[in-house]
Amino acid sequence: MKALSKIKDEKENNSLTPKNNNSLPKKQESALAALLACPTMKEAAFASGVSEVTLWRYMQDEKFLLRYRKARRDVVEHAVMRLQHDAGEAAKVLSAIAKDTQASASSRVAAARTIIDQAMRAVEMGELQGRIEQLETRIKKILEERVLDAAMKEDEEQ
Repeated sequence: MKALSKIKDEKENNSLTPKNNNSLPKKQESALAALLACPTMKEAAFASGVSEVTLWRYMQDEKFLLRYRKARRDVVEHAVMRLQHDAGEAAKVLSAIAKDTQASASSRVAAARTIIDQAMRAVEMGELQGRIEQLETRIKKILEERVLDAAMKEDEEQ
């Protein structure tokens, strides 16, 4: 059973979440905000009051880079949430265009094609998600069995 506790300890210690304080110095926080707001590194450096070289150095710092990547993911997630919120209205517009006998034929076909494409894509994504979940469950079960086998083997050797 020593092997099992050792594996659990290693798993907890190798967490992807940094255990240290995530705060950055004020200059780096300012640079982080500028990187998110500005389209170029040069503009971000100017906006944050640091040189481009300093900003480049910040980007080489693991802690800064982790925070920057997380902030970028957060921005993208927020944008996706907004798109999801507007998706229902967009679907209504497409449906209205597809049904509008006064609209041009090309507009109606484009709207209908978009509706069909998106419906099929949603079904495919759902099926893929289900298959991925099944594979993850199988992999997890196999890994757990291997860990138990290794632990039992180690206990037998002791």
